[in-house]
Amino acid sequence: MANNTLRPGSYVEVEGFIPYGCKRFNVNLGKDSRNLVIHFDVRFDYLEDRSKIVMNSMKDGVFAEEQRESFFPFQEGSDTKLCFTFEHTKITVRLPAGRPVSFPLRFPIVQLLYVSVDELQLKSIIIK
Repeated sequence: MANNTLRPGSYVEVEGFIPYGCKRFNVNLGKDSRNLVIHFDVRFDYLEDRSKIVMNSMKDGVFAEEQRESFFPFQEGSDTKLCFTFEHTKITVRLPAGRPVSFPLRFPIVQLLYVSVDELQLKSIIIK
């Protein structure tokens, strides 16, 4: 994914299948695995969270403060699509039901060098 320059309006679209029995899945975007502009963690039943979206950032391997969303449009055993749009000061995530959530950019990013998807059966990643 190296050398994909992100500008305001650029986006990353992730499409996949949520397996039955899924406890959580997450999408990470950033400079590398230790510097994430967004850690988007969908928690069905993980730690003390049930049906929550938890977002965070990581700088030099240290997570910052979590932001939680109670709106939860995900279902085990179904397809899902997420779209992460980069703006000047935030990332807007379009969820399957169409309702967007926002997460502030906590450090600057000009190139997307790292994308990871865990616990989701990945169908496609599109970067535009």
